[in-house]
Amino acid sequence: MNTAKIHASFGFSQKLLVLALMAAFGPAHADDDEVTALISPDVASVTAGAGHVSGNSQDRSLFGQYSGWAEHDNALLLDFRYIKREEETGTWTRGEGLNLGQDDRELSFSQEKQGDWKLALDYSELVHRDPRTINTGLLGAGTTSPTVSPLSATGTGNDLNLELRRKAFNLAGSKWITPNLSFEASFRNEDKDGARSFGIGGYTPGGVTASTVAALYLVPEPVNSTTRQFEARLHYFGDKFSLTGGYNGSFYNNANSTMTVNGIDADAFASSTLTLALPPDNQAHQLYLSGTYALQPTTHANFKLAYTHASQNQGFGSLGAGSLDGVLDTTLAQVGLSARPMPKLSLTANLRYEDRNDKTALGNYLV
Repeated sequence: MNTAKIHASFGFSQKLLVLALMAAFGPAHADDDEVTALISPDVASVTAGAGHVSGNSQDRSLFGQYSGWAEHDNALLLDFRYIKREEETGTWTRGEGLNLGQDDRELSFSQEKQGDWKLALDYSELVHRDPRTINTGLLGAGTTSPTVSPLSATGTGNDLNLELRRKAFNLAGSKWITPNLSFEASFRNEDKDGARSFGIGGYTPGGVTASTVAALYLVPEPVNSTTRQFEARLHYFGDKFSLTGGYNGSFYNNANSTMTVNGIDADAFASSTLTLALPPDNQAHQLYLSGTYALQPTTHANFKLAYTHASQNQGFGSLGAGSLDGVLDTTLAQVGLSARPMPKLSLTANLRYEDRNDKTALGNYLV
């Protein structure tokens, strides 16, 4: 009987010991799994489906002006995600696709070796559809030579739906040259194509009063432009001192320099031709240098120097004296000091100098 009691007591104690060990070590194993999943993930997932919206396109014009639901009743819903880390080399590979079956699709890929190099590629598309439907007699809408024609009555023209498409491509990379020195570079190219709401005034020399605006032509602006941006910079990181120097360039090119509107004057009821300059080509180049220095653990000084040369040298067709030949040089210098002498007290001081030198020649652009 005493033996039985001893065995029963031992068995009960053993069970409590096992439960106690599970309670103590169970969460630790769970945490280890989460940490392992973050350090060495191996994710490959695809999400696919179909979407449907009800109602007519006019009801969804505002809601779907960027997503594409204003024009499409049905769409493919397709996303994917891929993440992998090679344990031997410490190389990460990532890939992601969002909204691949819709107009606002995005696609990205990157690969990097921790503490050594990184390369990233991105591509995206976006379509903006104007939520307003325009009923007009305009011919050649969205071109550089539209023709305005008056309507016999409101609503007797053709329905016009404007849209603007954007396609952007990004390339970026970085490389650690030494433990304290790294290099980064990026390039972005964005194309725009389509038409957007716009308007110009119609001057009528033979109208009520000479050179007065007698009509407002709601003529869409034709868009066919490319914007490119490039940046390269060097970073140095020391124990107390850090320094960044680089170049930033921006280039805008518009394939449409002017727009010529042919039409009928509202007052004079005579043929008229109006020529309008569209946004001209331009570019800007900037060199900069910035840095910080830790005077004390709670006191830091910083500075920035930058020089920017911006120019615009595209002709305006038959308008005015030709090219604006615009030049703007900007010099910037800034120094600052921040300190925290007490846990609840912070002090900041900044001094900024900026000089803008507009070298654009004055000219008469009103014919």
